[in-house]
Amino acid sequence: MLESEFKVVKHKKNKRDQRCTTISDLKSDPLTAGVVSYSDIEHRFRAIRNEPSVIDIAESIAGELRCWRPGECHKLKIVCYGLGQFVTCITARYQLMVLYLITEKLQIPKSNCVCFDPMFTSNELNILKEIEFSIEDKNEEGKHLVSGPTVFYMPHCGKALYNNLLWANWSREKLQEISIIGNSFSEMKSRLLDKVMETQYKYINNILPRLCEHPISVSADIESMFCNTSIQTFSVSSEDINEQFWNNCDIPVYEDDVEIIRCKDTSRQ
Repeated sequence: MLESEFKVVKHKKNKRDQRCTTISDLKSDPLTAGVVSYSDIEHRFRAIRNEPSVIDIAESIAGELRCWRPGECHKLKIVCYGLGQFVTCITARYQLMVLYLITEKLQIPKSNCVCFDPMFTSNELNILKEIEFSIEDKNEEGKHLVSGPTVFYMPHCGKALYNNLLWANWSREKLQEISIIGNSFSEMKSRLLDKVMETQYKYINNILPRLCEHPISVSADIESMFCNTSIQTFSVSSEDINEQFWNNCDIPVYEDDVEIIRCKDTSRQ
């Protein structure tokens, strides 16, 4: 889908007419599973992506990523996990449009943004392709091994997904290449028993002393859609980290109620 198709055509409207772009009005006009193509949802996408609060959060995230990789952001790969069914879920729709704006602001090719959620419908997969995002076919359970600077966009994902991602890239070289936009690790630590963090989510727990966390400032009207979201990178370049820290990397094991949809293949990617 060409970026020009997202541009708003300006018509003369009074302020009353322009209220159709607010969240309350969008909620009163829900979508259904009958949406089958981008054209069926385009006007809603367009309204969301032009809301000031959405533009602000996308610029805030883009600004942090520019500081992380100055002059290189256009080369970044983005992996989007757990977005949800954006045709019927307004939160997922807002999160998708923030992601789209981030790629625009950083001039990242849309094809560099790879999306996966086992809950996507075939119609949603088609819509993502129409806006030129790439699709991951395999359920990696978050165990995606990076090959270069990569941003993981994972708002509101389950803890196991983050833990699996860290495990798959548990090395000084790989973790330096990763930025995660998602749930705050420090907040996870504050809400769970130490025993649970140390056993089930030990990679999150072990990386906390090396965590660089930048909470995202969100306006009140979309706060619930990005609550507890931070941009997180890892300060692991120091040589004072002993080798045992990296060698202790057994595959994560979880209880049956883990917050991810599993696949049969649990081998390291």
